Amino acid sequence: MHEKITQAINTMTFHAPYYSEILLSCNFEERVEIETAGVRATRKGFQFTYNPEWIEKLNQEQVNYLVIHECQHILSSHGKRSRDAQLNHELMNIAADMIINHNIEFYAQKDKMDNLIQRPEPKVLIIPDEYKDEKIMEYLYAWLIDNSLTEQQEDESYKFDGTGTFDKHLEDEVSQDMRDAMVNDIVDTIRRRGFASANFEAQLLELRRPSVNYLNKIKSAIANAVGKNKSRTWFRPSRRSELSKGIKKEKSAINVLLDTSGSMGGSFEHVLSYIFHNGIELNLIQCDTEIKDVRKIKSKHQLQSLQIKGMGGTEMSKAIDYIVANLNNYPTIFLTDGIVGSMDLAGLKEDFMILYTEEKVHLTAGTAKQFKIKRK
Repeated sequence: MHEKITQAINTMTFHAPYYSEILLSCNFEERVEIETAGVRATRKGFQFTYNPEWIEKLNQEQVNYLVIHECQHILSSHGKRSRDAQLNHELMNIAADMIINHNIEFYAQKDKMDNLIQRPEPKVLIIPDEYKDEKIMEYLYAWLIDNSLTEQQEDESYKFDGTGTFDKHLEDEVSQDMRDAMVNDIVDTIRRRGFASANFEAQLLELRRPSVNYLNKIKSAIANAVGKNKSRTWFRPSRRSELSKGIKKEKSAINVLLDTSGSMGGSFEHVLSYIFHNGIELNLIQCDTEIKDVRKIKSKHQLQSLQIKGMGGTEMSKAIDYIVANLNNYPTIFLTDGIVGSMDLAGLKEDFMILYTEEKVHLTAGTAKQFKIKRK
């Protein structure tokens, strides 16, 4: 083992012994084939792989930062959540590293270790100051999609290829269940030995938040949770007074605008699966250059038996006009490949979300949250 990593473990033993416990459970491997360092779960336990030549270039404080970073990768559930979300894996890695690096620097101050760590510049990713939401990977990912992809970055020469992360995100050799069991064993040992400080428990909670159901995140982003809509009715008497109307929860409804142009062929079932959920009614509008069909979907059976109509060119202005005139009190999700030209959303009153499979939609007016999803 490189002497700087040995020294880092000794430093953790005195200042944050929960980190040293994690590191001592790892198998260390030197490999010049790997550019920097990374961890992965194997059948023999967690493996910490590093390039000794790269470690030699770092000072001790930077190596301390590195080993804490890898410990947090071990504890986190970011990898599983990234796969479950089926979104851009490389950009998820960037969001995960931003969250981890924020935790490192925030809790280093609490553990009185801030003078013992230093960022391995220049590739340390930090959460942008403009980001104001919760420090959750999926939320930060969505913010990065909305705010970081400038026109210059969207050209073919720029890709979120993981080069912004200073370490390597290695693939596990074992199943997710086995990995989870390995992490739980480490956490149990830390607690049993009395190393589970309040700072450790706080970091563990942040790193291992319950996996975010991205379908629910999509719905919450358009402010339309089930049961939100309520009305007064005589059919449900008030418990306070028999002479008053009671409150009845109504089913939520959302508009779903489906791009049925020829370029979307083969993606309909996949993209529709992202937004259907029992208890949500869909005002489904099929459109290519013309509105082909408008109907209300109330069950999964109706959705499965849906006949796709269209497969021509792409022009969404008539569909937007229809929503403005007839369905403007509901939020809208637009399912598309993104090859639709420009869109004007100025007349819409409620939130508009775009799930696209190929490219981000250009808007000339109005705003929309946009998420890229993968074709199956």
